[in-house]
Amino acid sequence: MDAKTQLLPRVCVRRSAALATGCALVIASGCRLPCYDGPSAKNVLASRQLVQQGMRDMERGEWNGAEKHFATAVKQCPADHEAHRLYAETLWKAGRQQEALVEINEALRIAGDDEQSLVRHAEMRLARSEFEQALDAARRALDVNPQSADAWAVRGKIWQTSGDLSRAAADFHQSLGREPGRRDALESLAEIYRRQNEPQRALANLRALAETYPVDEVPREVLEQQAQALLALNRPADAAEQLAVACRRGAPVLPLWLAMADCQLQSGQTQAALVTLDQAQAFWPGSPEVAQLAANLNRNPRTLLTSRP
Repeated sequence: MDAKTQLLPRVCVRRSAALATGCALVIASGCRLPCYDGPSAKNVLASRQLVQQGMRDMERGEWNGAEKHFATAVKQCPADHEAHRLYAETLWKAGRQQEALVEINEALRIAGDDEQSLVRHAEMRLARSEFEQALDAARRALDVNPQSADAWAVRGKIWQTSGDLSRAAADFHQSLGREPGRRDALESLAEIYRRQNEPQRALANLRALAETYPVDEVPREVLEQQAQALLALNRPADAAEQLAVACRRGAPVLPLWLAMADCQLQSGQTQAALVTLDQAQAFWPGSPEVAQLAANLNRNPRTLLTSRP
């Protein structure tokens, strides 16, 4: 989450709407909410409204506004664990990591072992390379909900970052078993298998990752990684085909053109390599790398530059 980190929990809007409706009914009766010791129902509803406003700000990318709304929400109702958790998100976004951890810990103190807060706590600790604390939070999240794809995925990331690739792969498979097509898990598995020199398994996960996008929206990086796996499988022609698609995505990038030409040469596609050279010379005139590509083509026994029309 690239990676893959979730900043907008999936159930927040639904929970907020439900609690706001419940609070409105309590206010109408003139009662206090029994689960809160201090704030009146009016304060609770005000807090929930502020939380919803802050979430709308987050969705629009207005993080400063979101931070102000959540800060006010926790003052209005200090016992609202969701307000603390979301306030932690905005503090983290602002680079105030220690304050964010204080807020996420407060959310956990209020709500007990709340799965969302535990997963986010694990992600924050992992980002700070605090592996023991991250692993503890992830394990607690799995104790709360063994079916949580998020909890399995974050524990997989912890194992992966700490170098335990076998455990990481096992946890990512557990996450995918509960949420098929989860992109961060597929991407991580592909990287693990690449590092373990298992290009066929890496390619399988990259293809599954590509299938989660519309055909014409597969990210360039995924196409490039597929080409690398194909090349490791001694399939340069297929790698060149993937790189050709990658080259058509976004602005021209010289390393991609050079890699495509190399794959074309390896697979005997000398005419295609010449076309790639022409394109590279047009995009990057005077480039030493392109000049080297021309020299390599000149030395190739199948290529005769002077005979081209």
